[in-house]
Amino acid sequence: MKRISMEYNKPNGPTLNEVRHQLGNTVKWRYHNDDRTGNFGYVKDGKTTYQFGTESPKDRNLKLYRIDIEK
Repeated sequence: MKRISMEYNKPNGPTLNEVRHQLGNTVKWRYHNDDRTGNFGYVKDGKTTYQFGTESPKDRNLKLYRIDIEK
């Protein structure tokens, strides 16, 4: 097994900032807002990546929709 993924049906999990603050200052993170293509972000904590998005390009509140854990 190389990786385990868990995905929400909708981006309605915790926000990017909630996860980032919960994990602490050692995580890597990035986000991008774009009114045309949509909004996305991620938080990387070691071998775990948390991915965030919005349902609409006008919505700026990034919510968790996927978690990937590498071996």
